[in-house]
Amino acid sequence: MSDAAPAPDLAAANTDDLGRTLMRVAWLSILLGILIQLVLLVAGLAQGAQPSWVSQLADTAKSVSWATLVCVGVAVGRAIPGARTVNMGLLGLLSGPMAFNVAKVVHRGVGESLKVAPATAAVIVLPAATMGLIKALEYGGLGALIGWVSRRSWGRLGAHAGTGLAVGLVFGGLVYYLTNQLSMETNGQPLAMARALPIFINETVFPMGCAVVLYTTDSIRRRMG
Repeated sequence: MSDAAPAPDLAAANTDDLGRTLMRVAWLSILLGILIQLVLLVAGLAQGAQPSWVSQLADTAKSVSWATLVCVGVAVGRAIPGARTVNMGLLGLLSGPMAFNVAKVVHRGVGESLKVAPATAAVIVLPAATMGLIKALEYGGLGALIGWVSRRSWGRLGAHAGTGLAVGLVFGGLVYYLTNQLSMETNGQPLAMARALPIFINETVFPMGCAVVLYTTDSIRRRMG
């Protein structure tokens, strides 16, 4: 009798383990999206904003879909056998712009279904192609760096969070700079704090939170065997 008979069971076990890991990433990413939306809500209220619950629901759907898709995408790269750094970087490169565009569609769809009133003032935003490229580079870099950090003996929670924060500061600074330049060209004045603060929160907390999600799920997987 061949010794290779148990191989299908081993493959099924590996598939089940991957499924459980990705499910944990998805659930934690959903919580991350909700948490960031709460932070944005508090920041807006502190500046005197009065958002409606329907607009908050649409924004939450956008945050949750974005966080889930991009974090799960990078997690898939980690699960692929071979060079973890390359795989995570490549999946981050692909999932970043994909998640960005899907989140926009979700936001628009939920907003239309709930009849969210359009903004009364023009909102300064970068072109979709520019943001898509930035997201590709940002999460490609984040995936590659997390893949490298996770292989180091010192690559624990603090190292993952610090890596995510560093990536967020670099690309968040880039998004702020480009958006501020666009505001100067369009309105002749710098970006208002009410617009700058959400950029800072989104562009720094999301990559840091995603790095923490990846570390947490990897730690849970190792402890559960």
